[in-house]
Amino acid sequence: MHPTRRLLVVALATLAIAGPAVAQEYPTKPVRILVPYPPGGASDVTARILADKLSKRWGGKPVFVENKAGANGVIGTETIARADPDGHTIGLVASSHVTNHALLKKVPYELSDMVPVTITAQVQLGLVVNPAVPANNVRELIAYAKANPNKLAVATSGRGSNPQLWALAFQQMTGTQMIDVPYKGSATAHPDLLAGQTQVMFDAVAAVMPHVKAGKLRLLAVGGAKRSPFLPDTPTIQEAGVP
Repeated sequence: MHPTRRLLVVALATLAIAGPAVAQEYPTKPVRILVPYPPGGASDVTARILADKLSKRWGGKPVFVENKAGANGVIGTETIARADPDGHTIGLVASSHVTNHALLKKVPYELSDMVPVTITAQVQLGLVVNPAVPANNVRELIAYAKANPNKLAVATSGRGSNPQLWALAFQQMTGTQMIDVPYKGSATAHPDLLAGQTQVMFDAVAAVMPHVKAGKLRLLAVGGAKRSPFLPDTPTIQEAGVP
């Protein structure tokens, strides 16, 4: 299973075409980093770190984060695509920015409407369960899910999101069946997961670790071919035999 979710910063147009004089003055007004996902998720956290660093680099000029969630990022990304092409609207998007075009019948913008700037982060996903689930590792989760088809509900951050694609792939590879419960983003899915209304989730490790450390979620494994350098004692999903 793919090890990371890549976050890509995209901006509408650049000021390079406006001439050296204008480019040197940039930014000439507050810069908006638009995140097409709810507050509290990995994309939002990354955007707020980025906003602080950019503001300091630009001599204290204001850089603010705006969240506009919905439709697996489509609503917010359309706002990015329709913003004034002056370089003052920056979007921070995840892999769904690309997969939406393959999974949805219609997307109200083209990828070419935006200019890619840089990859900001590679986010490792983790497999977490509510502590009430009788599984302490991936093999035990698979065995329980096989013995109890559609008893477990897996929370995802939206239709076509990377966590949902991971959940579907995991079930297909392991011959398990779980109920798919999509939300508008990972942070909005957490309350039900913590309350036990849903029981399983694939999400960015950084987003779930506060709950794991508090004992409210159990981290079974991380994605990718290698263990996380920050969690060397946590196995990968591949180590449980799920490629």
